[in-house]
Amino acid sequence: MINIIEYILDILFPKRCIICSKTLKAGCEISICHNCHNDMLLKFHNPSLPEGRFFGQYMFCLPYIDAIKESVRCLKFKNQYTLAKTFGYVMAEKLKCEDVGYIDYVVPVPISYMRKRDRGYNQTELITQELCKITGLKMNKEIIEKIKEIPPLSSMNKSQRAKMVKGAYKVSSDVKGMRILLTDDIYTTGSTVNECARVLIKNGAKEVKVLTLCTGVTNDEARIYRDVVNENSPKKFFDLF
Repeated sequence: MINIIEYILDILFPKRCIICSKTLKAGCEISICHNCHNDMLLKFHNPSLPEGRFFGQYMFCLPYIDAIKESVRCLKFKNQYTLAKTFGYVMAEKLKCEDVGYIDYVVPVPISYMRKRDRGYNQTELITQELCKITGLKMNKEIIEKIKEIPPLSSMNKSQRAKMVKGAYKVSSDVKGMRILLTDDIYTTGSTVNECARVLIKNGAKEVKVLTLCTGVTNDEARIYRDVVNENSPKKFFDLF
């Protein structure tokens, strides 16, 4: 239940739907409007997975475009922590649609010590905390550590990303025989989650599955998605692909 301070803040600074940007009524705990909630994009195409990948099942919830992209950036760079609850909820709803089997631990992809010190938090960790509160799964943020400071990957191509993340992570505790669900905020080429999965498997993890909040999409996919959001298409999100 939302408290009175949060309610007042909602009146002064109204929340917006992370999908369509519609202004929400005060008191909404989740930043998704009724229509978008009913049509939530939880089944979409799977992007091209990297060759020689070390993870098995891959799942994501939303395309990384438009209002969704801006909402992720607001959590990541503008200290809008309350969005973590909405993103965690979306990821929990996604898991309800998937057969993931038994999971020993949910492990958020770590950021470097320097970046976490400068930012003050790891956005994926915050989202994963909310995901685990809803699902009852156990989060373990200590299993993987980022040991190499690397520049932002956004301007790099697939091969450059794969080379850059090589050796950037290490496993810091015993994972032998474990089934791990690895979480991240955005999937672009899969280089980061694949490197994390590689070191987990190398250290004895039995299985690694990946769940991300967002993924990149093609221009054609983005156009279809926007038509649905803007109600210019009779399709529902579940029918897209």
